[in-house]
Amino acid sequence: MGRGHPGGRHHLPRQIDDTLFGATTQALLWMSVTPAHLDEVARELARHDQLAFVAATTGPSNLVAQALCPDPAALHHYLTHRLGALEAIRTLETAPVLRRVKAAGPLAPAASRPGNLNRPPAPPSWGS
Repeated sequence: MGRGHPGGRHHLPRQIDDTLFGATTQALLWMSVTPAHLDEVARELARHDQLAFVAATTGPSNLVAQALCPDPAALHHYLTHRLGALEAIRTLETAPVLRRVKAAGPLAPAASRPGNLNRPPAPPSWGS
């Protein structure tokens, strides 16, 4: 894999079926955070297992994240108990992801997904 990324991290972009990890409920979260606490809140959220990504943005909502939870009850618990406990989050808007039509990342070759567009691509074979 070569020399790698500075800091020893590698980024291998892949589109993976989230249900393989038990995440059947997804939501996009837009938060308005007190500017003085934006970095602190973003770093805290980056440690939450329920979030696939966290990013700062501009506009009325200055923090965006994607939540992956096992079911709607787990999402509700996460929103009300974990995020609700962070006083620097002034507002929170949630948009459930009901169906993904298009996402970043390559699709598996047509031969490997007959009749099923939701099947994840086969994992790479690094040793061959």
